[in-house]
Amino acid sequence: MDTPENDSLRERVDRLEHELAEIKQLLRKIIPESAPLQPAPPPPSATVGAPSLKPIPPAASKGFELPEHMRRSEYWLSRIGIGLLLFGLVFAFKYSIDQGWITPPIRHFFGIGVGILLLVFGWRLYSRRRHFAQLLLGGSIAAFYITDFSAFQLFELIPHPTAFTLMVVITALAFFISLRQDDAIFSLIGAIGGLGTPFMLYTGSGNVPALVVYTCLILAGTAAVYFYKGWRLLLWVSAVGGWIVMLIGVGAAEPLLKGARGPAQTALQVGVIFMWLCFGALPIIRRIVVLRSPARWRAAGLGVGDTALSDSARRTFDNHVHVFTVGSPLIAFQVSMEIWPEIAKHVFGWIAVGGVLIYTIVALFLRRTEPLKSVAYTIAATGAVLLTIGLCLLLHGNTLMLALTAEAVVLHLLGRRLGDAKISFGGHVLSVVIGVWLLVHLLDRRSEVPFLLNRLALTDIIVILAVAAVAHLKKAGRAQVIYGLAAHLALLAWLGRELSGFENGQGYVTIAWGVYGAILLMLGLRLGRARLRQVALGTLILVVAKLFLVDLSELETIWRVLLFMGFGAAFLLLSYYFPKLWKAKSP
Repeated sequence: MDTPENDSLRERVDRLEHELAEIKQLLRKIIPESAPLQPAPPPPSATVGAPSLKPIPPAASKGFELPEHMRRSEYWLSRIGIGLLLFGLVFAFKYSIDQGWITPPIRHFFGIGVGILLLVFGWRLYSRRRHFAQLLLGGSIAAFYITDFSAFQLFELIPHPTAFTLMVVITALAFFISLRQDDAIFSLIGAIGGLGTPFMLYTGSGNVPALVVYTCLILAGTAAVYFYKGWRLLLWVSAVGGWIVMLIGVGAAEPLLKGARGPAQTALQVGVIFMWLCFGALPIIRRIVVLRSPARWRAAGLGVGDTALSDSARRTFDNHVHVFTVGSPLIAFQVSMEIWPEIAKHVFGWIAVGGVLIYTIVALFLRRTEPLKSVAYTIAATGAVLLTIGLCLLLHGNTLMLALTAEAVVLHLLGRRLGDAKISFGGHVLSVVIGVWLLVHLLDRRSEVPFLLNRLALTDIIVILAVAAVAHLKKAGRAQVIYGLAAHLALLAWLGRELSGFENGQGYVTIAWGVYGAILLMLGLRLGRARLRQVALGTLILVVAKLFLVDLSELETIWRVLLFMGFGAAFLLLSYYFPKLWKAKSP
């Protein structure tokens, strides 16, 4: 039985529920939906079943991260702030120096103190504010480098051994922070600072062997970090910086290179061999290790802005490996030639041929592993490039052209047999070089005597026949058309060059072109090759054009009569036998 007290209590509960619903609607308008709501403990006077909700402050939620636009704002504010702070310190230092308040030793102690302060705060904040801590740690390393440089180079406060030792310690600190915090940016700073140390502390001694030894030690450290972490950007910075240092060393030792052989040449050559192995072989070795133990070794990444690679990237061989595989030996070979200018070129030619053997053996070894087939082909292509360089250094003139032509044919044949587009691409590149060389030959009117039976003529016709053979090797398509048409036009140009040297040579050229065109037409009809018939008809039309544009003005009257009448009769015969030749192919 309801009593007035129960009715009053029910009315109060209904009124509280209605007010609670209005409060919840108002909170949803004010607080974002992403902010979670949790029930608050009910007040003592509240009735059970009417919970009160209050929002959790966003900053207090566990694992809270700033939105993307807020992180960008923090990124730029932090960098602007550190930049303004550094500028303020510079202005304060300048003002203090102008006033005579701060002596050079105090300035450098202050710089060391700023570096230590940035290092401590950056280290402590790294787990919570990574981007901000990166800026502080990078600023601390930069402050140490600048302080050490100015203490030695500008104010002569410390001797060279001390300054050099401090530079090495700072570089080691950068690598330690990079490995400890798993961040490639500090390794990049350490690599740049370490490679630049001999130049920041340059004393004019020009000790090339010491420069090479120090550079190799720094590169050994960067290579070890790359092998452990797989940071590709570190490999690129190390390679570019290392080769620049090596070229500077060659330039510094240039007066010595012109004289007798000495320790500078030996040191430079050892450094070049080290860099060839470091940047040419290390990426391949690391990839093999990753394939054998993918759970233990991290796949190669850029090192800045990426934390992991997709599955497809793990299955595909990194492009940077191909670049270093091809580029490292070529750069090393060219720098070696600069180091030993007194050695004859044919010696380097034999060295290049020896390199071909090494790269061929490695390619055959790696080809047995399916994921490494792509790099095996790249290594084989590198061997082909070295073979080309060796042939260019060993051979000259027509012999070189024949050797390169044979190499191009072999590349095309291997590309077809193996079905590898990269090998075929190498053949295309070499064919373009040979084509340009052949074009220069064919446009040269100073042909050797006797015509048709000289070394240049025989070399060129062999090259033209090789191009035609490549066209035959290619499957029906654009490549076959291009090579076939190139061989056809080259043969016409070759006939024009060789026959035009005779007396009334233009007449012989016209006859040769006409006979050649007629043969092509008959072959096209009998073989049922529409494209060959089109080329033949185009050739015959070219013969007619030459009769009117060239022969009519340059040949004697008797030649004109014979050519016009002869070709007129030939064309009539071809037209008469055209249906019969066409039917010869019919079953």
